[in-house]
Formats: sequence, C-alpha cells, structure tokens
Amino acid sequence: MCIKSLEDFNLTMNPADDYAELATCTTCRFKEDKSNYWTAVLYFKHANGSYIRVPQYPNHVVGSPNGGMTVYYIAGYPPFQKVKAFQKGFRMITGDPTIRLKKPSDVDDVPSWALSFRCWEDTEWLGPSNRYAPGAGPYDTVHLPNKFCPGGIRSNIFFPNCWDGEHVDTPDHFSHMSYPLGQVDPGMGIIWHNGSCPSTHPVRTPTILYEIAWDTRPFKDLWPTDGSQPLVMSMGDPTGYGQHGDYVFGWEGDSLQRAMDTCLDAFGWPENCPELTILTDEEINECVQQARVDEKVEGEYIPALPGCNPIQNGPEPATMAMDPDMWATVLSVLKVDRNAGYSRVAAITFLLCDISSTSYDEIRYIWRQRWGLSKILYLITRYYGLALTIGMLIMTNLRDPSAQPSVFAFLSLLCIAETVTGLYCVIKVTDFTNEPLPPKSELSAKYGCNFLIKPTMEDMNKTYLVGCTANAIIFFLFPLYKLKESITDQLGTVRYNLFKDSSLLSPLLVAFHRDGALNFLLIAGKYYPALVDPKLY
Repeated sequence: MCIKSLEDFNLTMNPADDYAELATCTTCRFKEDKSNYWTAVLYFKHANGSYIRVPQYPNHVVGSPNGGMTVYYIAGYPPFQKVKAFQKGFRMITGDPTIRLKKPSDVDDVPSWALSFRCWEDTEWLGPSNRYAPGAGPYDTVHLPNKFCPGGIRSNIFFPNCWDGEHVDTPDHFSHMSYPLGQVDPGMGIIWHNGSCPSTHPVRTPTILYEIAWDTRPFKDLWPTDGSQPLVMSMGDPTGYGQHGDYVFGWEGDSLQRAMDTCLDAFGWPENCPELTILTDEEINECVQQARVDEKVEGEYIPALPGCNPIQNGPEPATMAMDPDMWATVLSVLKVDRNAGYSRVAAITFLLCDISSTSYDEIRYIWRQRWGLSKILYLITRYYGLALTIGMLIMTNLRDPSAQPSVFAFLSLLCIAETVTGLYCVIKVTDFTNEPLPPKSELSAKYGCNFLIKPTMEDMNKTYLVGCTANAIIFFLFPLYKLKESITDQLGTVRYNLFKDSSLLSPLLVAFHRDGALNFLLIAGKYYPALVDPKLY
C-alpha cells in the first residue's frame, strides 16, 4: 500500500525525467516508491453557491498519514500471475473527465467496473458497508452517491493491466494499455480478475488500484433536504461519471519488479514485503508538497471551483472552458508561480516583438558609421533590454527546476535567430563605404530582407522619445533599485522574481525599444551634438 504521491510532483511532468532520482522524499509507505499518483478532488457546494474542498482522511488500517490515498499493486488472484513491472518513463490514465453519462456495470464489460464510489454507512473496517471488494456489492455506484454517507465516501479507481509491450506512453496516455478479457464476477469485481490479455496488449502488468477516502461527515447538517446531490468534482462534474486517475511510474531501479516477484501476501501488508524499505508515519508526513499554483483551493469556502471550472451536468460530454478569470491560474501553471510567470510572459513578448531584427534606419545611421561614441551608446541602449530579457529567463529557470527546458530553449533560439538575421542583413547591405544607401524598396528586393526592414525614421512618430525614456526607466533604473532592495532584504540572495513589477509593464514598451533607442540618439543629437558622431547627420 502507498499513500498519495511524491515530493517531486510538478506541473510539467517531463517524460524524460527520472522521478526516482529527482525526488528528495516520498509520502509513500515504501521508500523506493517515488511514483506520482493523481486524481480529481471532491468539493461540497454550499446552498449559497460557494464551494469547499472535501477533506481526505486515512483509509482503514493504513496508519496515520496526513490524508492521502491508498495505492495497491496487485498480481491477480492466488496463485499469483507473473507480471512485468513498468519501465522508466511509463505513464497512463484511466477514466474520462468529460463523461457525464455512463452505463451501469456489465459482467461482459471489464472497463465498466473500473471506476466507482463506495458509500460508507459506518467507519468500521469490517463494518457492513466495507465487506465487499472495491467496485462490487450494494454500496458501490458508478456515480456519486445520491445521499449523505455517514462514514464518508471512497473512490475506487482501477487502471488497465495489459500493456502493448512497446510504448511507455501514447498521445492519449491510454492506448498503450488495455483491460483484460473475460467475464466479471459481480461479487468480486475486477480486483483479482485473471482474464487473459488481448493479443494487441499481451504483456501483463500489475493491477493498480487507487482508494481515496473523502470525509463527508462534517457536512451532515449542511446536506440538502430536497434530495439534491451537493458534491462536485474539481473539473466541474456533479455526476461522478468523469472520475479519472493519472499514474506516472517512479520506482527506484528494479525494486517494483522484485516486490511483485516475492511479496505475495494476499492482504498486501507492507510488513510482509522484506524486499522494500518501510517508512514510518512521521517520515511520510515530513514530506510536504508545496503549492504550485497561487490559488486558494482548500480550507475555506471559495466562490468558484479551481481554475473557474463551470459545472457541466451533461448528459452531453463536458467541454473545455476558458473563463477570463482563469488567466491568473494559467500564468501560474505555465510558470509555476505568478512572479516567475510575469517575467517569462514579458520575456516572450519582448523577444517576439524584437525578432524583426535589424531595421533600415540602423543600417542607414549606425552600422555604416565608424566606431565612436554614437555607435557605442546606441548598442548599449539597443541591446540592454535583450540582455535583461535573457537574464530574466536564466534567473527564473535556474530557480524553477520544474520548468520545461523546451521553454527556455525556444526563447534562446529566438535570441539566436534575431542575431543571425540581423547580421545577415548588415553583412549583405553594409559595404562600409561612403556610397549613399539604396532606397528601402531596392534594398528589400535585392537582399530579400523585406520582412526584416521596418519603416524609416521619417515614418515614425516623435513619441518614440517618450517610449524610449520610459523604457530606460523601466528596464534599467527600476530593476537596479529592486536589485538593491533585494540584496538588502535577502542578505545578498537575489530573488529570481525581482523583475516582476517592471516586467508587468514591459509588453507595453517593447515596441518602442529598438527604434526608440535609435531615435533617442537622433533626437538627443540635435540638442547635444557632442554626444553623437557628426556624420550621423
């Protein structure tokens, strides 16, 4: 048995990561298990329309962990079958969060027994409502119970246990797996179902079962008296038909295979598996998962479900919803926390706006001139924002280990693309002579740089000076102030989100940056000629 998931759970879940190596602790009973186990969360809807998360509590006879779920790895009914442990990178899901109408369990349909809810009439381990196998008996339904359950509710989630032997994952995270064939014993369900695997998925793997205990007892006095059902799953499902589970393998080395080969206790007591290292409740509870999204989701009533998910009753399948209020959550999901999110959004905006590369005016007024104060001032002004952007990316990624490397790699490629395209046109167009520069139209046609060349200075508005000044303040003076403040506050440790406030405004100013830098020199030169090269005019 295993309780919940590991400390290394994150929002990106890169399939290339080895979670057994990355994790620093685990909330599982066995130390070797660093896998990730996930399900949707249950909420209680108050009569006033607000929601509160239904707390989880320990299952029967599993000790005193802080809530969590019980996870079973099953090798079939004794005599146990030989099963093959999952491989590094393996992941799968079961269930469909969009379903709002589901047929009852059928003895000829194994998957129809995979997902159910147990309505506990009491809290005793051997009480009347707990004497049946998960998914079987009169107390289990495929939908959320339509009455108050005095002992709470238990989710039962069985994963498929027949593998195609080739793919550790598929785009839908399910097609590489299948449930076994054969009829189901209504009295036992599929917990020990020994049906054969289909020819398309011939490899038998352990049967994984999640049991999640939801403590509905505190809501007894709030339960509706009109017969309505007040529970709803976090993805907006009030039926329970959309119950689903996710699994990401993370066992150390061959520990799972050794356990499945030698730990054959039918009751699954951890003490009867000497192959594995058992953790105490204290060790388990010391492993705490930090919040990954800056959103209040438990402990108090909230006005809407997490992510502003709307309730969709069906019977038609649920659809993806994008509420305007979701953007704060989306930013947090993409960047793990809101502060890092602002910086990356600003960085992406800056680079996309700046990708137009070398402008006609840069070639006309800067690159054709000899090296001097004007060119140095221009390059400092021109590329300071780019350097700051790269700095923001590096800092946010270094302090955010769960960020997808592809995000940083993509933005780095944009930086490289800007440099390469800019140099291409500079080398092609600039002959470093005193010959007049061809008209922009001729330049574009001759060198194929049309998409790179922006309007000339004559086409630009003088308000660029305002933009450039604001840009200098936002990108230079304010970050330096924040840096000083950060060093003072953090005893020399620079916070990776020190650019948060400035980056909020940067998307409005990046358009001024390139040509604003050039115009700054051109306009300032009219009033302070000593600053620039006379040949610039």
